[in-house]
Amino acid sequence: MDTEDTLRLAAHLTAHGPTVTVNGAESRLRVTSSLNDMLSEKTVATGDRYGTSFDYEIGGRGHERACAERFAQLLAVGTATRAAPARPRTAQQQPQRSTRSEAGEHVER
Repeated sequence: MDTEDTLRLAAHLTAHGPTVTVNGAESRLRVTSSLNDMLSEKTVATGDRYGTSFDYEIGGRGHERACAERFAQLLAVGTATRAAPARPRTAQQQPQRSTRSEAGEHVER
């Protein structure tokens, strides 16, 4: 594998939320959970396969998105955000909430 493959895997992993450090010279990634920096793991490219530092194979070249999903499950970092981030709503777009007044009447906010 080349550095481009490793960077592609890193990009897919980053979409899941962890911090990813790339060592392109060795085709290695260090992935650290965004929830707990003590929870981290390394992935290594060997031939056309990706594996973890404890020799758990997570997939092969050309399947970086699936590899990232498996790796994210190992670190329990969640699912990738596939949609663009939502834009903040303007005051006119805010959903109206219905509440009750002290007298028990519905009041729109």
